[in-house]
Order: sequence, then structure tokens, then C-alpha cells
Amino acid sequence: MTRVRWIAGVVSVGGGLALAVASGSAGEDALVNDVLLAAMALIAGLTLLAPVVFPPLVRGFSWPISRPAVGMLAGRSAMTAVRRTAATAAPVLLTVGFTVLVTGMVRTTAAAYTAERAASTSAAAVLVPDGAPGLSDAALAAASAPGAITAPLPTTVYGDRPLSALGDGGLAGDEAAVSEWVARDHGWRTGDVVPLTFEDGSTVRLRIAAVPSGAPAEVLVSRDTVRAHDPSALTPEAYVSRPAGMVFPGARTVSVAARAAGDQAEEDRLVWLFTLLLVGVSAGYSGLAIVNTQVMAASARAREFAVLRLSGATRRQVTAAAAVEAALVTGIGAVLGLAVAVPALLGMRAGLAQKSGAAVPLVVPWPTVAAVVAACLVLAAGASTVISGKTSFTLKSAHSKPPTSANA
Repeated sequence: MTRVRWIAGVVSVGGGLALAVASGSAGEDALVNDVLLAAMALIAGLTLLAPVVFPPLVRGFSWPISRPAVGMLAGRSAMTAVRRTAATAAPVLLTVGFTVLVTGMVRTTAAAYTAERAASTSAAAVLVPDGAPGLSDAALAAASAPGAITAPLPTTVYGDRPLSALGDGGLAGDEAAVSEWVARDHGWRTGDVVPLTFEDGSTVRLRIAAVPSGAPAEVLVSRDTVRAHDPSALTPEAYVSRPAGMVFPGARTVSVAARAAGDQAEEDRLVWLFTLLLVGVSAGYSGLAIVNTQVMAASARAREFAVLRLSGATRRQVTAAAAVEAALVTGIGAVLGLAVAVPALLGMRAGLAQKSGAAVPLVVPWPTVAAVVAACLVLAAGASTVISGKTSFTLKSAHSKPPTSANA
């Protein structure tokens, strides 16, 4: 390799690793960009350093199959023609690296949300409805200590338009709190007394005790006021100190993490379907590149296949050697794809853990990755087998034809 290529390769790999480390402390806006740039830099660096990286990998991968003649031939061929090996492994590297990176980012981000939700509360579990539209006061009383029913109670109040409201245990019966934008829209200030109409049609004048910036609803009133004017109001869920797995009348307890995952289940399913579609489209285009590269490589080895046939190798042995070499190169490309994606994902996991304040697991959907690797293997080995078999048969037939009278 030239000195320029050495320098460019080392700088790219070093820059990719540095970006992966930097993404661990990057802000929310820069996190994804750092991860993608890290993966791109690692891909460029490994491509530039292919003459140095590939020989030891070929030796390691070919060692278990080096005893049979076909395996030894495939390994020696891949090791001798490093440029060809790197060219045929490149589409696999990109396909596997992209699959691991994108699917891992989606799954790890979903796991980070669950971990953040679980870490945001000290409750042991979440009380959720079981065969009921919501939690009744009886279910809350059964799952809580006596007199400790403090879960917010949702309802709707009406001023000049409907406003979402929550019954909060921290307010007195004649008090209310409104969100900043509601206060700004109505011109209300702390201390004002405003009329609010409840679901039963009665209008109550309440004093605005606070204008919180992060209010969970547009209007907050006391829980007793909501219950008095909306007897049918039900609590959607409540954090409790009871362990997960307990059953109460019309309710049951689940872990905080399970509840957080359930809340995001539908959104996660849609995002995952889109991710699989994206991976499928990219893998399809990469599959064409894999087949095209294998066809070009096999076509360029026509003389090599002819020599093998004339040396006594059967057509089956030639095609088997080509298929084994294609499988060998696919395995190397898959390993390098993992080597590109995993450092970037580890940096992303560290950044999400810092942001959420909780331990975030690295989640890689291995069945999806295995399916993509298997597809690459089938395409590479199949294309190489078909072209090498056809080429070796044609050349063998040409060389074995008796001379014609004109040639004689």
C-alpha cells in the first residue's frame, strides 16, 4: 500500500472511533449525526486498509476448512487475490453494516425510552385496568394504603371551550391551577377567580392558585371536586408500591418498564415496519451489487478455471471451490459490517444512557441481521456457482475439441 493510503485509512478509522466515543456525550441533536458519521468513517477506513485487514481475516476464516482440497483452494485463492476479495466483500460489508446500524438504532432508542420511563419514578409497579375502562376508587383503595388515593382523576371542564382537567390531591376544594398557555389565552393570572363548568352542568368559581409551566393538563383542580361533579370519572393508571403481578377487583399491577413498553407498542410496531421496509429496499439494491460483483469476478477468472479443469479438477470441484470462496468472502464482509456498526451503536447507547439517566441496553435484532447475512450468502454463493460452472464447462469443452481438418 502507498503511504497516502496508509495515512488516509488510519485517519478514517481513528476518526470513526473518536466520533463513536464523542457520541457518548453528544447532545440530543448531534447524537444521530455523530453515530452515522462514525459508521461512515469506519467503512471508509476499513476499505482503504483492505490489503492489510483482509489477509489475516482470510487466514482465520479459511483455517477450519483448509483440510479438504476445495477449502484449501478457496482460502488460497481469496488470500492471493486481495483486491478481488475486498471488492466482493464490500457490498456485503455495506449491507450488513447498514442493517445492524439502522435496526440497532431503532431498537436501542425504544429501549432507552422504556428505561427512562422506569427510572423516572420510584414506584414498584403500575396499577392498570383489567377488564374495565379505568380504575375505580375501590381498585385504587385496594392497591394503596388507606387514605393514599392520590392518582390524578381525568375529566373535562368548560369555559369558553372544553378544557382537559385532572383532579389533583395537592389542591384545596376552591383552588385551581392552569397551564401557562391557557392562562395566556384567557388573560388569567394567579389569584384570579374564574368560573368553570363541570360535567354535571354545575358552574363553580375557583381561585387560580398557580400557573405551572409543565402542567400535565390544561386545568388542575382538587380530586374531591372532580369526584363530586363527575362520579363516572375513572383513573387510567396509578403508580403503587405493590409488586408487579398482583390482581385486584378490575385491576392488576405490572412493572413500570412493561407499562412503558406497552404505551409505545403501537408506535414501535409502525416504526419497526418502516425500518424493515427500509432495510429490505437497501438490501435489494445491495443484492444486485453482490450478484454483479460475483459475476464479474467469476468471469475474470475464466483462465484460472480452465487451468483447474485441465489439471484434472472436475466441474463440481471447480464450482464448489468458487462457492466456498464466495461464502468465505461473505463471512468476512459480515464480520467487518459488525465491526463498523457496533462501535457506533455503543456510542449511541452511552449517549442515550447519559440523556435518560438510566442504564440503556444495546439491543440488536439478531434474527433480522441473520436473515440479511443469509440472503447475502445465498446470492453470492449462487451467482458464483452458476457463473463458474458455466465458464469452466465452456472452456473445458473448447479445449477438449479435436482439431478440425482445416486446422490440421
